[in-house]
Amino acid sequence: MFRIMGVVVVFLLCCLPGLSQAQTTYTLVPLEGQPFAIDPLGQRAAGTSLTLPEAMILTEAGPVTLGTLPGGKQARGQGICGPYVTGDSGVGASGATHAFLWTEGTGFVDLGTATGNPNDLSVGWDVNCGGTVVGTGDFEGWLVPLVWDENGVHILETFEPGGIAFANALTEAKDIVGDAPVGGNTHCVFWEAPDWTIHDCHADPAGEGLSFGFDINASRHIVLTAFLPSLRGSRAFLRKPSGVIRVLEPLAGLTQSIVLGINNSGLAVGASFSDGQSAADPGVSQATLWQDAPEDLLPQPVALASLVTNGAGWELRRALDASEAGVILGTGTLNGVPTAFFAIPMRMVAQPPPVEEPPVADARAPRHHRLAQHRDLDLHAWLARCQQHREVCLSKQARWDERVAEWKARYGEQ
Repeated sequence: MFRIMGVVVVFLLCCLPGLSQAQTTYTLVPLEGQPFAIDPLGQRAAGTSLTLPEAMILTEAGPVTLGTLPGGKQARGQGICGPYVTGDSGVGASGATHAFLWTEGTGFVDLGTATGNPNDLSVGWDVNCGGTVVGTGDFEGWLVPLVWDENGVHILETFEPGGIAFANALTEAKDIVGDAPVGGNTHCVFWEAPDWTIHDCHADPAGEGLSFGFDINASRHIVLTAFLPSLRGSRAFLRKPSGVIRVLEPLAGLTQSIVLGINNSGLAVGASFSDGQSAADPGVSQATLWQDAPEDLLPQPVALASLVTNGAGWELRRALDASEAGVILGTGTLNGVPTAFFAIPMRMVAQPPPVEEPPVADARAPRHHRLAQHRDLDLHAWLARCQQHREVCLSKQARWDERVAEWKARYGEQ
């Protein structure tokens, strides 16, 4: 769910030489609640309450409680864009959860299921600013990728019948990315608009291992995380519109990476961690950024913590998403307490008014002007949209760890 940025900004970001990711600095703002995805248009996030089982919008000023579908006992906000929020909510005594679309001024709409059976499962993962929702749901004993739009619910094509498949994210043009079974493994899948033509976006040309497509931007850059035998662990990858795939290496001293989102400026966000550790473990991972680079270069990892101006007491564990203005949504700890945050580019932080210079006594003397303070161009102007497996809501990192464990159980450590 990403916007097409202005021509001038795109030109500056893409064409001016010598600009680096480290030129942007951030200030941290703590959030109340469990976040899942950031609104590409502003400083709001979809999420859920830490104390109440209700969907919420998280803001700097505090959370806004949305509630649940009628009769539901719990709900989670998992995608947001403009006036829309999507996620899943319980729908009554059956215990099933249904995807919902919440609209500002209107409230909740139950999107139903692919089968029409109210006892079946559906989940909304992402929504664009046109109100189109992508997700997953029950169908003939399997989980299938779904789209809800003005024409109803649609089941996306997969390479093989059956299995478990997810539609995880979409753009304003309705390009969709997710994952589906291929040859006994799970591969990143791209459904190209307008007809949702299916493409395999797996990181390994031989088709080995697992990969999950977590996000896509307006220019069809796809971020995916893969577990490949040749790499002995998880790696983040960036797939360019040309089909070129670049690895997103972890921070120095760490051995594994996971990528969770990307915005239209090519800022990819995620985490780095080490062998034997889990990306879902809040005590070990480090929030990591990668800025898209020319095709002959590898995007370099940067620790988000190295760019913040007010990091005292903070441990930044995961960067989940980035808005089009470059605001990063993440999770970590503040003075040892698990806390979500916005990392806001300093150029967006209100500055105190300049102090006026005293008048010059000699009118013939040249006036003294303050030099305008240079503000860094923001190169990061894409959550971890969080996933759910059946009734259990898992973060994308936890879902990733679950599938890797399945792969190791099948094939061994290798």
